[in-house]
Amino acid sequence: MDIVGMGPKIVDLLIKKELVSNPADLYGLRKGDLAPLERFAEKSAEKLVEAIEKSKKVSLARFIFALGILHVGEETAELLARNFKF
Repeated sequence: MDIVGMGPKIVDLLIKKELVSNPADLYGLRKGDLAPLERFAEKSAEKLVEAIEKSKKVSLARFIFALGILHVGEETAELLARNFKF
């Protein structure tokens, strides 16, 4: 997912506060959900929400690689993406 600023401690905090239970839940978070949490000020909550939004826009090659298909590394993912442009 490559979300800038989202480390293990933040993920643990979000799970502990029951804001997320699976990776898809991250994409429903809003600044208002994060700002009241410890370690978050309004600006840091805003930056994390922006980083989550930015992570939605990923290249096809990166998406294919992230699927974790056996024997499909970054190079193969790039070749596949070039072959299946849409």
